[in-house]
Amino acid sequence: MITLSRNISPEGNNVNCRNVIIIARYLQKTIGTESWLFRDLPYTRAYLIDEVHWIPLAMYTTIIKRAKTILNDPDAAFHIGFSAAELESWGDMFKHLQRLFASVTLGPQDVYRRLPEYVHHFNQTKDFELVEVADTQAVMKVTFKQGINPLDDIESDLFIQGILASVPTIWHLPPATVVVLASPYDTPGAPSFLYRITWERQRGLGERIKLLVHNLFTARRTYIESTDHQLALLRRYTEGLEAIVDERTRELTEAKNELERWRQKAQELLYGLLPKRIAETMVQKTLPPQRIYATVMFTDLAGFTTYSKDRTPDEVARELNIYFDHMKDIVLAHGGWIVKFLGDGMHIIFGIENEPDHEAQAARAALAMQEVMARYPWQMRIGIHAGEMILGEIGSGALRRLDATGHTLNLAARLQGVAEKGQVVMSETFAEKIKNRFENETHGTADLKGIGEIPIYRLMRER
Repeated sequence: MITLSRNISPEGNNVNCRNVIIIARYLQKTIGTESWLFRDLPYTRAYLIDEVHWIPLAMYTTIIKRAKTILNDPDAAFHIGFSAAELESWGDMFKHLQRLFASVTLGPQDVYRRLPEYVHHFNQTKDFELVEVADTQAVMKVTFKQGINPLDDIESDLFIQGILASVPTIWHLPPATVVVLASPYDTPGAPSFLYRITWERQRGLGERIKLLVHNLFTARRTYIESTDHQLALLRRYTEGLEAIVDERTRELTEAKNELERWRQKAQELLYGLLPKRIAETMVQKTLPPQRIYATVMFTDLAGFTTYSKDRTPDEVARELNIYFDHMKDIVLAHGGWIVKFLGDGMHIIFGIENEPDHEAQAARAALAMQEVMARYPWQMRIGIHAGEMILGEIGSGALRRLDATGHTLNLAARLQGVAEKGQVVMSETFAEKIKNRFENETHGTADLKGIGEIPIYRLMRER
């Protein structure tokens, strides 16, 4: 992996590949292919479309100039920057959903306020500063960092203008008008751009609620661990919407007509976040605690703490999110549900909907997870046990969440604690359940806290 250079220069790795992803997506949408963009470059396509990676400014300039040539469009940099909002290239699902839920009250000015905070995730060659902001106008200053010649980043002007102009379109407003007040290309030696941005005033609350409903269900990515947060938001919004309609009759006349459709789409979102049976129950009422028989898995990373010591928080979070995305896909493919993420570990349940073969599915998932760990600089420890547990909404008030509890979970967690690097450790009960389909070996006994000394087994391979 190429790491971010501390040297601020055109040769340092100062531009994140998120920018290349935006370019590639625009080409795909505009001409149906982005294959010409990556030909004969010193980086592979796979490297350049991975947001974990960074490239030199000079390489990024080469790529965006190539895009201009392919498109035969002298203003391609502006159009590409403008497309970032439409093509959902601005960050992960959590921030997107948070922005969508808040969009009833937030507006373009809020994005412009926050833009300087997020720029470093995309580019390390320049700093953004919001000089002033009002309801329909802002002034943004973009300053090149010391060591960067503006002429080495000649495409930045139009690209940045495109991004700034696109912000109001998130609320279905016309694009902002961006006027260049000062440019380093017009004044030699000046280190900064200065832009005045103006946009139309936001629509009324009723129209914004329509926008919220439209945007909410165009989001394409989600994460299992966001379930509790999204459920809480959905419930609070649904409970409060009718009261808002009654209080603001004139403004929300049209919003009343949207209410039932919104509820239906909220149900669709629930079905995407939770197992089907659980979602159906929670649509109608609170899910009471119930006793189920299922398989529990706990995972933990060995070596991650040491690995993260010499890396920035952004690097650590980026690497961990890539790992969790990978593990999530494996778990879902084997019928599992990630109850929660525990630091660098996971709490997973198989058989939550009474699937008949959940023990074997859990064993296959564990083997698949261990198989792919070779690509990561750390190792995984896994503990598995099957048994009865209590599943339901547990907690107090707004903090209530869908969770599981019981001796089965405690035993699985303890087994994970005694597993060695790269091992899958099972209880005797679980090993007995899968012995006809999986090879395992006895691993002696372990004295587990609060449980006592029990025999343990190591999962080897599927027969």
